[in-house]
Amino acid sequence: PECTDPFEPNNTYLTATPFFNGPIGLGTSKNKKKANIGFVDDVDWYQLTLAAKGNLTISLSDLPFDYNIELYGPGGSTQPALAGSYDLNLNTQSEEILFYNNSDNPTTYYIKVYSQNPLDFTNTICYSINIKWTTEDINLSNFEYWYDGDYNNKKSKSIPFVNKVNINTNLGTEGLIE
Repeated sequence: PECTDPFEPNNTYLTATPFFNGPIGLGTSKNKKKANIGFVDDVDWYQLTLAAKGNLTISLSDLPFDYNIELYGPGGSTQPALAGSYDLNLNTQSEEILFYNNSDNPTTYYIKVYSQNPLDFTNTICYSINIKWTTEDINLSNFEYWYDGDYNNKKSKSIPFVNKVNINTNLGTEGLIE
């Protein structure tokens, strides 16, 4: 059976698929999409706008190959990623980003899904990307990353993840959080 991907073309942040209809603010929101990495060098971009301080969880599951996710701020790929999840076992382990949005101003974020190996693609198996948002029970100790709208003022906090590498853009270049 074929996995159709109704979101193509969404191969750049400029053509990103909206994850929600409009900005999300106070309260709780969830959404799930299914798509595929269906050809060589395929990349899927999604966008969402957060309009309150709150907790964002991005999960990637049902992976046919080793896929990764990255979260970008308003500049999309013109700026370093704010957060990422990468499986080092080169397998189909689910990926997750936990992120705290520290701004009440509407801020657009971009999510990039891609295969670790550009030659690993299929249009027969869909991956699932899930977004959960809540402005309730905010506890920064649970989150790896938070952002207040200023790339020079990003914060990152280490939370142990087995078999995952995380981007720490506080270093100015990509680095590992230990």
